[in-house]
Amino acid sequence: DARAAVNSVAGLKEQLEASRRQLEDARVFAEQCTKAKEATLSELQSEMNTKQQIAVQLAEEQKAASAANSRAKASELGLQERREKWKEQQERLRADVAQTLLQVSALEGQLAQQRNEMQEEVAK
Repeated sequence: DARAAVNSVAGLKEQLEASRRQLEDARVFAEQCTKAKEATLSELQSEMNTKQQIAVQLAEEQKAASAANSRAKASELGLQERREKWKEQQERLRADVAQTLLQVSALEGQLAQQRNEMQEEVAK
């Protein structure tokens, strides 16, 4: 009986030691998991910060592009207005030229009439 009890105690000691080793292994594994989790969280945070910076940069670039587009549209509208004014000015100039040509033609007619009258008077 004593021998069985000694063997039983020895077996229990071995089980206790094995349980301690398993517990230590589990503690080491838990530490490794915690470190890995912290590293992963750190990487994710870094990645999230990078993506956030990219999002901010893209928003700024989009805002700048929108402003440039607005300026281009305004510039195009300005050019169209200038083209329209230029066309109106050309039309006015053409009308003025036509009017001037009519006046020149009328003056030439008057001049020719006066010349004829003077020639008639000289001939008398």
